[in-house]
Amino acid sequence: MKIQPQTESSRSPKSVTGTGRPSEASKLKQACADFEAILLDAMFQSMRKTLSGDDLFGKSLGRDLYESMYYTQISKELSNGNGMGLGEVLYRQLSSRIQPETDHNVLSGSVHPGPAEKDPFQKNEQHADKH
Repeated sequence: MKIQPQTESSRSPKSVTGTGRPSEASKLKQACADFEAILLDAMFQSMRKTLSGDDLFGKSLGRDLYESMYYTQISKELSNGNGMGLGEVLYRQLSSRIQPETDHNVLSGSVHPGPAEKDPFQKNEQHADKH
């Protein structure tokens, strides 16, 4: 039995840190997709208010609730696909501000190397040249 790797969509988290947690980039990508879904939902809700006359869902007691859930789900599905492209544009803009993660950054926070120490043998050689 051969196991085939799954192909990843453009919205799926692609990288995981050494600790098994999603990377900052994958969390940012998901946040951008979620933001696009919220924006699409608000747009659909505003558009729905302008409709008059014959309803798609008929006249029932739970119509408003059902319509709200329907448009929210459509918004989520659109943002998980290509959507309007807003999530991708946001991701490209904001991802330039994320520093690449390495194992030592994840475990101990951002560590910046200090100035290099002098070679201890260099001091002895200079001292020997003076004598």
